[in-house]
Amino acid sequence: MMRVQSSKIPSIHTVTPSICFINSSLENKLLDGKQDKGSSYFCTRAKQIMKEKIQFDPIQLTGTFFNPKTRRMKHLSTRQRDECIVYVKQEMLLFDIDDCVTPRTPQKTS
Repeated sequence: MMRVQSSKIPSIHTVTPSICFINSSLENKLLDGKQDKGSSYFCTRAKQIMKEKIQFDPIQLTGTFFNPKTRRMKHLSTRQRDECIVYVKQEMLLFDIDDCVTPRTPQKTS
């Protein structure tokens, strides 16, 4: 079993790989013919719920992108990778615009 977080250090970069790991584990269990009916139902239902309820937030994808270990985002779809890159570019443009605009200092009238 893979441990998602074992310390108090922030681990936002592990959210997307962990969810993809859980989905692939459920998929493998569904394909395994050794399960009884109850376990099979649980795996099918868990996979459906995860597909319906879990949506990646752009900040989670960005955390994955900026971490050197998960930077390539191999576990994500092409669409998710593209969305992440577009989001990062938009955020970087906002920072550039904020840095270029200098606040006006009020002039003293004498």
